[in-house]
Amino acid sequence: GTHNEISNIVNDNDYIKIFMKEHNLKAQFACLIELDTNNNNFFVPHYFIVSGKAIIMFQNVESQPKYEHILEITKVFSSVYAEVFIHTKATVYHALTNKADDIINSIRKCFMDNFPSCPEFIVDVSPPERLWELEPGNKPCGGYVESYRTICDYENHPVREDIVTDILWMEKNGIKDFDFGRFPHPISTVDMKMLLLSLRFNGYFNALIIDGMSFTKGVV
Repeated sequence: GTHNEISNIVNDNDYIKIFMKEHNLKAQFACLIELDTNNNNFFVPHYFIVSGKAIIMFQNVESQPKYEHILEITKVFSSVYAEVFIHTKATVYHALTNKADDIINSIRKCFMDNFPSCPEFIVDVSPPERLWELEPGNKPCGGYVESYRTICDYENHPVREDIVTDILWMEKNGIKDFDFGRFPHPISTVDMKMLLLSLRFNGYFNALIIDGMSFTKGVV
């Protein structure tokens, strides 16, 4: 079916409430799962949360949470209804839960919210009917601003709100060429890196225009 809104199914859970308040987070989805974090088939109960830009797993409010940014996720695999494997760049999380479909689609929704015009990470789920029809919504510049904010979060770099304003101006004026010359304020090398990385996840802009700008190694 179509699921444009994914709700938190454990709003009344004290652990979830305390954790989210202490970490200043909002949950798109949360549940209790059996989780193997070391790929050794040793499962321990964990609370599982899909937040705005990450998945978070913890045993209780005193334990150290496992935090995986949405850009760390490379693949989600599930061949049975009560089991899901979440592959990241560093490890694999193996979860046993009757909420596997909710987890899979909540992660997909999280990625789509942050990168509306980009193909998602690898999703290998059978049967395919378990995947919900998700709508990215109509966001300015194909969601470029959301992608830019998420890239900055991932790279631990502050968002330039003046740049966001300039990008929204481009959309308002129907401009689809990403021209660095249109930004009236100075842009650092790191700022340029964030903008270029964000373009990798965007299908709105037709061209990249760089005039008289030099890039150090590693920027592009």
